[in-house]
Amino acid sequence: MVLFSSLAADAQPSLVAPSNADIEAMGQLLERGQVALIESNARGWLKQVTVVSRIRAPVATVFRVVSEVQHYPEFLHNFSRIDVRSRQGQSVGYDWDWRGVVFDFHGSNTMSLMPPRRIDVLTTQGDLGNARFIMDFRPAPNDETILAITLFCDPRSANWAARQLVRANPSMLHAMNLSVGIVFVMGIRGRAESPGGRGVVGAPGRGGGDLTGFADVDTARLAPLLRRGELALVETNAHRGLRQATVFGQVAAEPDRVRAVVQDPARYPSFISNVESVDVVSRTGGITTYDIELDFPIFDVESRLEMSADPQGRVLVEGRQGDMRGGRWRWELLAAPGGGAVATYGGYNDMRRTGWLMRRLVALEPYFDHALNVSSKLVMVRAVKRRAEAAVREGGR
Repeated sequence: MVLFSSLAADAQPSLVAPSNADIEAMGQLLERGQVALIESNARGWLKQVTVVSRIRAPVATVFRVVSEVQHYPEFLHNFSRIDVRSRQGQSVGYDWDWRGVVFDFHGSNTMSLMPPRRIDVLTTQGDLGNARFIMDFRPAPNDETILAITLFCDPRSANWAARQLVRANPSMLHAMNLSVGIVFVMGIRGRAESPGGRGVVGAPGRGGGDLTGFADVDTARLAPLLRRGELALVETNAHRGLRQATVFGQVAAEPDRVRAVVQDPARYPSFISNVESVDVVSRTGGITTYDIELDFPIFDVESRLEMSADPQGRVLVEGRQGDMRGGRWRWELLAAPGGGAVATYGGYNDMRRTGWLMRRLVALEPYFDHALNVSSKLVMVRAVKRRAEAAVREGGR
């Protein structure tokens, strides 16, 4: 799979596959797309990420697609090489090369098959560091499959850029793991839904479209999951292009206080690590225009954005110039059962426009358009949550 590094000094945590109750709680979102649960431990370090998708193929087909690792380069395009070095009973050992933009990655995995319901993957050596994946296969009506992949990657020795990203912003580890899970699930889904589960899978189509809201979402049903972490939803169009990516986070602050944090971009550099600067150009007619610079190892992102609010109190953001030109995002602050807010942040930005590195990454693996859209929103929601909750503790400052 991929890359990245960890802030935490903890040993790799034990992974827990989602329960039937978890899948049921995700149901209203699974009807719209792929759903992820991002869980942290008591100190805020990543515990695990689970990505769930409903696939229009029987369990036996999806299980075979995952277990035949030698075919991964045909539908997971960053894999440039998979060499199966051993098969003993239900155990498969294989070496892999993962093709990146600035760095390539290499490693060895052991896959344990427990048909028809589960596959475990353990990284034994290489650039992934400590990594483990649990893949759970559940039959669904109409001979379909609910695939759940639970993962944790901690390659602290992988490369300098990854270490710098996580050191500057610990939420980047959450985002990186989420990206890995999304790319893997989307690739498996495309392959399993192809003719016979063996067809050639073309690149997804263009993304974007009208943004849809979540006023009809039953937040009480989501509450047990949101108490454990953030939820993410990846919605695609008929051609598998990303239509909208959304992250949900439960915040111990009322919606108006969260909205105030969102609507004050001048303060973003004080609580969002990779925001280098924000220059508010104007506040006219209910529209705030501002220039923003994001600073990452190897590349920067600069853009002019416009922020406004609609009559429903939703905060709208549009990219007018620069690297994020054409992007559209929306904050929707829902009341949480028992108090506080459920912050939802959704939208779409064509990552091929967002600098040379993003453009090259999406060219190598088109599903990184989906992954980068949703993971960037995760970082933002976690930052706004921390700032809004800190304001409550500080008495509103």
